[in-house]
Amino acid sequence: MINRMGVAEYKRHAGSHHWIANNGGADKHIEHPICPRCEKIALRGNGRKGSWEKDRIACCPSCGWHGKTTTRLNEYLQNQMYRS
Repeated sequence: MINRMGVAEYKRHAGSHHWIANNGGADKHIEHPICPRCEKIALRGNGRKGSWEKDRIACCPSCGWHGKTTTRLNEYLQNQMYRS
């Protein structure tokens, strides 16, 4: 399957939430998890509902998704997992 969306275009999408964009965008958050719902950069869990280190819990500031994730932005880009 050929992805029609390029890496640069996906990185703009992934880092488009103002919290991420105002703090360096996708390039600075390359090790952050990806939201499986909207494919934007999610924030690591802080321990209230489970931690990132122990449970791989993340929360998406864009769509509000909260749950377990295993894929980080760098893996997402390397494996071209973003939707076309």
